[in-house]
Amino acid sequence: MAGFYDLGVPPLFLERLGERHVATPTVVQERVIPLLGQRSDLVFQAPTGSGKTLAYLLPLLRNLFEDGLNDFSQLEKGSPGDSSPGSSSSEGVQLLILAPTAELASQIKQEISWLLEGSPLRALLCIGGANIIRQISTLKKERPRIVVGTPERVLYLMQLGKIRPLAIRYVVLDEVDRLFAKDQKDHTTALLARCSSPRQLVACSATIPPRVQEALKPYLREGWQYLTIEGLSSESPRPLSDTPERLPDDGRTLPASIDHWAVFSEQRKKISTLRSVLYALGVTDPAHRGKRQALVFVERPDQIGRVVSQLQYHHIAAGGLFSDMPKQNRKKAINDFKKGALLVLVSTDIASRGLDFPNIKFVIELDVPPTTEGYLHRAGRTGRMGKRGIMITIGDERELEQLARLEKKLHLTVYPKVLYQGRLIAPPQSPSPQQS
Repeated sequence: MAGFYDLGVPPLFLERLGERHVATPTVVQERVIPLLGQRSDLVFQAPTGSGKTLAYLLPLLRNLFEDGLNDFSQLEKGSPGDSSPGSSSSEGVQLLILAPTAELASQIKQEISWLLEGSPLRALLCIGGANIIRQISTLKKERPRIVVGTPERVLYLMQLGKIRPLAIRYVVLDEVDRLFAKDQKDHTTALLARCSSPRQLVACSATIPPRVQEALKPYLREGWQYLTIEGLSSESPRPLSDTPERLPDDGRTLPASIDHWAVFSEQRKKISTLRSVLYALGVTDPAHRGKRQALVFVERPDQIGRVVSQLQYHHIAAGGLFSDMPKQNRKKAINDFKKGALLVLVSTDIASRGLDFPNIKFVIELDVPPTTEGYLHRAGRTGRMGKRGIMITIGDERELEQLARLEKKLHLTVYPKVLYQGRLIAPPQSPSPQQS
């Protein structure tokens, strides 16, 4: 396997990766970085937690520097006030990264700021709900080369003339399937139409269903490539396949590092069952404080308060997360969960997309999503970067029948579990006729 140096990652980024003790690229990074270095359009699909963000950031940021700098040694000499070709003040926005949620956009922006620390390049976060006057002022005064944002806000800034689309050389669609969902498709396609060729387009997600595949084709340049990686573990990676000018029929993939369990519960007893499952997993054990957290999914926002309040009543540190929460409350819930102040985060599917909780071992759902995509994105919050994870469904008879259908479609094996003396175990087998 090639190292980051062999892939052409410049010294500044190697230093940053070293700070996080990231020495070896993932399979996705090993394949994506060289392809993006060729500056062709790329659509790639890979499991959640496989390193997609760095896979596109490292080569595209390198491309930006190469566009304006002949010598990478200038990276260390730059400062915010530089007017050199590689500085943030030369040509306006050249790299545009779109994400479906403010949380994911913020997370990507943090990764960029970390990688670019000490360099002259600047990035700006443009999301709805934030102060647009401040965003416009920053675009004018600092002229950042990179914008990360949500489609509606970025499109509005373009319509105001604050971002020049013709200057953009690189466009990334992160969680592309969500960007082409009904509520965001119009804004996304309007942006792509404005950012016309020549520009490099990169699109990625854990799931890229046929409708999204077809919607992407008009915006891809000749010679574009498709790359897919199916479920893998760090011990036994499966090979990637890349086929120019062709998209696969199946957009489903999950890491093999995730185990899938099912626990039966009547509807009225679900929260009690959840509590027992949390005890059995050791989430509440002081010896594992902050090391065995659980992300719990429910279908509707109005369920969150009831689940959280009952967990808190039993002295389990729990919080909630849903899309209509005030922005500061959402941010606090996410930060408290990441810091370990919350042992359980109860969420709608807002947390199944893009939010990175790298050390989450347990994902629990109290309902079964109607689609394979929904299950994939929920399960993908655990088992990240080759770590082991467990996806647990707590459901009644009807819901477990739906889970069985998803199991078949996704080619998974879901193991039934029962609670017995404070543990989760395989159900006892019925005696055979000879034994009875």
